[in-house]
Amino acid sequence: MRRLTVAIASATLAVATLAGCGGDDKDTNEAYCDSVRSAAKSINGVTGQGDIKAAVDSLKKVRDEASGKTKENWDILITSYEAVQKGDVADVDSAKLEKAGKDLEKQVKADCDIDLNESTS
Repeated sequence: MRRLTVAIASATLAVATLAGCGGDDKDTNEAYCDSVRSAAKSINGVTGQGDIKAAVDSLKKVRDEASGKTKENWDILITSYEAVQKGDVADVDSAKLEKAGKDLEKQVKADCDIDLNESTS
């Protein structure tokens, strides 16, 4: 279970290092980027089962600010965290989780002008 928790954390680790959103004047996009930034604080604080609930709550806010396929990808992350929280590790589809993480990296770059790969190195 520890490896899966680390895998989920790795999939969202890039989000945890975001410093902010830049360049887009749209209110909805700013709200989305602000939600991502807030979620980063919760994700950084995940050290055990109790912290996962706070991370899930933050990710749900991000999801609520998102739209379309992006919302679906955040749902995959949320569902994975919830499965780990319940101890249902077998319910996590790691391939689906990995794809969602990659799609979110692209989306955050496009919408928030943030390169998640650069911010984690």
